[in-house]
Amino acid sequence: NDLSSCVSGEENLLAILKRRWWKYMILGVIDIEANYLVIKAYQYTTLTSVQLLDCFVIPVVLLLSWFFLLVRYKVVHFVGVGVCLLGIGCMVGADVLVGRQQGLGDHKLLGDLLVLAGATLYGISNVCEEFIVKNLSRVEFLGMMGLFGSFFSGIQLAIMEHKELLKVQWDWQIDLEKAYDRVPREELWYCMKKSGVAEKYVRVVQDMYERSRTVVRCAVGQTEEFKVEVGLHQGSALSPFLFAIVMDQLSEEVRQESPWTMMFADDIVICSESREQVEENLERWRFALERRGMKVSRSKTEYMCVNEREGSGTVRLQGEEVKKVQEFKYLGSTVQSNGECGKEVKKRVQAGLLYIGFSACMFGLYSFMPVVIKRTSATTVNLSLLTADLYSLFCGLFLFQYKFSALYLLSFFVILLGLVIYSSSSTYVAQDPRVYKQFRNAGNPVLDTPNVGPLEPSVTYSSLGQEIEDEPR
Repeated sequence: NDLSSCVSGEENLLAILKRRWWKYMILGVIDIEANYLVIKAYQYTTLTSVQLLDCFVIPVVLLLSWFFLLVRYKVVHFVGVGVCLLGIGCMVGADVLVGRQQGLGDHKLLGDLLVLAGATLYGISNVCEEFIVKNLSRVEFLGMMGLFGSFFSGIQLAIMEHKELLKVQWDWQIDLEKAYDRVPREELWYCMKKSGVAEKYVRVVQDMYERSRTVVRCAVGQTEEFKVEVGLHQGSALSPFLFAIVMDQLSEEVRQESPWTMMFADDIVICSESREQVEENLERWRFALERRGMKVSRSKTEYMCVNEREGSGTVRLQGEEVKKVQEFKYLGSTVQSNGECGKEVKKRVQAGLLYIGFSACMFGLYSFMPVVIKRTSATTVNLSLLTADLYSLFCGLFLFQYKFSALYLLSFFVILLGLVIYSSSSTYVAQDPRVYKQFRNAGNPVLDTPNVGPLEPSVTYSSLGQEIEDEPR
């Protein structure tokens, strides 16, 4: 964008905006929605469906290149495309065998339609990109796409996803489900009244919880309705406030001043100077909560000893040994028993490197893709991108311990074989595309050639073959 504004003469930023602003605006919207629809589809359908259906971009690119760029293909090109798609079939088969389908999807048909729509828009965007970088300017394309893409992406975020943005947990995430489900209704009414809540508000809350029913949905369907007679409503904005009232009243007799006792949602931190004091305070909390219907989780309760001495013993709760840890994560930070913060610093550095790496990859993709498309074609690039899922899988083998299958390697080499077959012969252009004149000289459509000089025959490149200007006889 900044580079475009520095170019003098006809092709500076203002001249480009004046002549072709609405065309780049449409192209920017198409590119944004292509990304949005495919990513959105992961919420509704399976990974396998996305891998299969996003291959729809290849026939879209072939058809659009045929009709609008006048590119003509030979039999060997269709054979190469077929071999590449066969490689995708091997990859999907491997995913099924190793159980990497990642869920059944809640609305599979909707997700599949979103993938098809996104793949179609990807095809339109790639063909338009090929035309622009081969006939106009790569700098112009990147500048205009960055300008209009950022503008419309911000508008879409503000209109469609502002609520989801507000729900993002930027610092920590605390699971309240178990604690919420165990709050007895009678204790809730008692604690509200004891806290001084007006009777009319107590009755309002009672009306909200009276005769409440729910269902459970799973992979095979959903259950019949059943009554819910205990616990707080999940997802209600009022529930955290009600839970705080209950915990405040139930812990009134055993709670100490900070920092010896700190309460965070459904978690309680107890600090003491000796093991005996920890056990005593832990037992007092257990008795105070469990006699009123609450329950202390034995599996999640942990303790950490700072500057531990030999023979300090272990902490027990009702005769059962409590799990001992050397560190734990709380409120987004890692607390270590030796008082150091090296792991916390390392974790934050790694998180920063992940964001930097992701940004660098996206910058490289959008910067180099126009270069590759200019030297080859949109079809060749999309065939090459079929290996992207395999690269992510190979990274997952080391980072996330994905299961390996020999079919993944077979898929990779089959796709590469298809690329070699496709690139073994060059495509050709049937005639010069007249759309060049219409795109560049929108303000002066009566001219047959652009202002910069006579129109050169459009040349289509393959990834490995040589350029050919004339239609073969």
